[in-house]
Amino acid sequence: MIGITVFDPREKGDKTYKDRYPELLRIEEFKPLNSRDLEIVWYYSNKTSPIVQVGMGDYERIEKALEYADPEKKTAKLRRKEMLDLEFSSDFLRAIDRMSKVNPEARYSGYEMIDNFMQSFTDISKLKPSDFKNASKEIDYEKYAKTASTIAQQLSSMIKMSEEGFGITKKVDSIEEESLIDKYHSDKQA
Repeated sequence: MIGITVFDPREKGDKTYKDRYPELLRIEEFKPLNSRDLEIVWYYSNKTSPIVQVGMGDYERIEKALEYADPEKKTAKLRRKEMLDLEFSSDFLRAIDRMSKVNPEARYSGYEMIDNFMQSFTDISKLKPSDFKNASKEIDYEKYAKTASTIAQQLSSMIKMSEEGFGITKKVDSIEEESLIDKYHSDKQA
């Protein structure tokens, strides 16, 4: 799916990678890893990672993943060498497997559904009791109250899902990805 990225670590800020995407804190396979390791996993195995999209082999992918996620080489030298030899810990392998299963299309569909539900809830909340009539054209206050109560019960979880955004970052264009892909091909030719 062009135009979206799931759990994109490239937008740095004051928060750690896991703090920027609270869902990452809830996924069991990601819990043992620190934010930097999880960024490496993202570059190496997420379907929306530009490295994965280019179709690099395993060795090139881990090399680029380390380059982009750990440019200051803070990962211990021995551990870095093991990664470059594709010798991953069991926690790291589980995280790679889980990250590779992140489905951008399903997440985008969920994101759109929540957006549509929120709009529908907004539209319904504007209705008056007189808009709820039974078969005999009398105002159905019970139906109105039940509808309002259902919306009120669902609202906080819907807002939370909307705010978390399913880990999706929408891109207006793909200039950043294109430059990364171009850089990869120019590096390969050099």
